[in-house]
Amino acid sequence: MNEFASLLIKLESEKWSGEVEVNSTEGSAFILIYQGHFLWAHRSLDRSIERFSRIGWIELPPDAVLKSSRTWEELVRALVRSNQAEYHRLVRYLKTERLEIFYRIFFWSNVEIKTRSFAFELPDPVEFGFYTRKRIASQIKEAEKRIQEWPRFQQLIGSSKRIFLRQIEVPASEKKDGDAIDQALGDDEASEILLGGQSYTPEEIELIRLCDGTHNVQDLIRISSIGEFLTIRRVIHLWDLGAIAPKDEEATVYRKAKAKSVWSLKASLYAAFLLALVATACFVGAQLQIKATPSFASSTALQQRLEIFRRQEGRYPLNLQELSVEEPLDPVYMEQFQYKLVHPLHYELVVK
Repeated sequence: MNEFASLLIKLESEKWSGEVEVNSTEGSAFILIYQGHFLWAHRSLDRSIERFSRIGWIELPPDAVLKSSRTWEELVRALVRSNQAEYHRLVRYLKTERLEIFYRIFFWSNVEIKTRSFAFELPDPVEFGFYTRKRIASQIKEAEKRIQEWPRFQQLIGSSKRIFLRQIEVPASEKKDGDAIDQALGDDEASEILLGGQSYTPEEIELIRLCDGTHNVQDLIRISSIGEFLTIRRVIHLWDLGAIAPKDEEATVYRKAKAKSVWSLKASLYAAFLLALVATACFVGAQLQIKATPSFASSTALQQRLEIFRRQEGRYPLNLQELSVEEPLDPVYMEQFQYKLVHPLHYELVVK
């Protein structure tokens, strides 16, 4: 793959724009480069749609929309519109998947490379702003790191038929319902959950939940939406934390003992920290006055105005100033909120 890496470095130095098509016996992929920066990578549209269909939480657009999608941008736009309730989860998946495909190419053999240079404008920053530009040299270093790490990961995991069991209790998976207002209020992007003194991401919690004695490593890779390498890396990380352990008794006992030892140390440090924090809070609290915040009713009223705007315009406003053009809002009232449009059909609203 040295030839492939050298080509990409050359395109970066030339600030080249265009598409690189990579074909091999392992598959095919397309890499979009803008002025020497990596923008995204994806498989053929039919293979991508097939993969999306295997991910349970992704809702595919109607068949007519899928068949009319001729470019990656059109497909992503249709996916986003069909998955507003899972917008942030979909975005995280798309951002991760583009890198997974890029790195996987470096493991392929008998590679055939085609380049197609063309000038293009960046996609709509409102809809596609999550596709941040990446330095190609940095991504190549990550790919090389993965090539070096992969044999060690395989040795640690052993057989793909190995079964891991969760060692901690995790909350049950919940399906969130509600309209656009409820979804905006319930946004939990990048939130972490504290279990046993350790913070876990929602994706890690989901992986721990799958370690129920019925799924082996191969199943975890198949069910996961983050690809083989990251799934294996995450399994090893959770194993090191003591959150999961192999089903065989000896390894389970060892990991439980290790987790107990680590937790005892963390508990002691946490108790000392908590005492210091309480003392500091008591002192600071005596010096500060409580600042009043807007009521829930006031934020609900603003969200209702946003919904009315969307029904009239087919999208949410770019900012609150646009919302108050026809019916002005009190500037003091507007300053109580932080509004951000993340997609024409999705926004974030935070009470300051």
